[in-house]
Amino acid sequence: MGSCQPTRRHVLKAATALLTVSVSARSLGLSASARVPEKIVVGTLPIPVIVSSIGDVDYFRDEGLTIELSRFNNFAPVLQAMTTSSVAAGEFGVAGSIIGLSRGLPLIVPFLAGFSTPSHPFERIMVLQNSPIKTLDDLKGKKLAFLGPGTVPDMFLGALAKRTKIRKEDIELVPMPAPNMPDALAQRQVDAIFAIPPADTVAERKYDARTVANATELVPYVGLGTFGLRREFAEDNPDAAKKLYRACILFAR
Repeated sequence: MGSCQPTRRHVLKAATALLTVSVSARSLGLSASARVPEKIVVGTLPIPVIVSSIGDVDYFRDEGLTIELSRFNNFAPVLQAMTTSSVAAGEFGVAGSIIGLSRGLPLIVPFLAGFSTPSHPFERIMVLQNSPIKTLDDLKGKKLAFLGPGTVPDMFLGALAKRTKIRKEDIELVPMPAPNMPDALAQRQVDAIFAIPPADTVAERKYDARTVANATELVPYVGLGTFGLRREFAEDNPDAAKKLYRACILFAR
């Protein structure tokens, strides 16, 4: 696919969207009757950061938006659906947004949806209670289940050489969906799992798995998710785009 160089017009529009998402509707001059699509289809993942929060509290509804969720197994089909106009917006990881933009897909992704910090870690590497693995160095030569190449855990593992005596290449990495990890660990198909919520809690409660290290021991601070729009949708529906991002900010906070 050919590269997509943003024009000055595109850059200005993206900057305008980013600068206005936190401004009130009144200061933006949006009337209650501002025209927006009757329904906006949003792609989401099994482990989303924002969109899964829709329930009794629905900031999209408060913004006058009707949202239809379309569930995907990973970020790749979300990007494909956005590119083919099947969905107008999508929630996907930082890695997915970087891959999409680097391949010139027609996306706008100015919003970072979630963070992982030392005081609030997200992913963690876990083993069974009787495992001989006590530290990250002990993973050398062991089988570690992870989400797969190009994911945030994969990028975290690239920091092993900086934080430990081993490298990512010293570990036998086994790509695996997050829900399958607890059972795979219990059945000793792998020696350890790089688990994300809620799979880590399942492993802990169901199999008494213990934590070897939080991902923040590899990378202390990182953004975890983005909420992106198809560029054409944002350009054709600027009011709806602003409303979407205002709602996302409220959900994230």
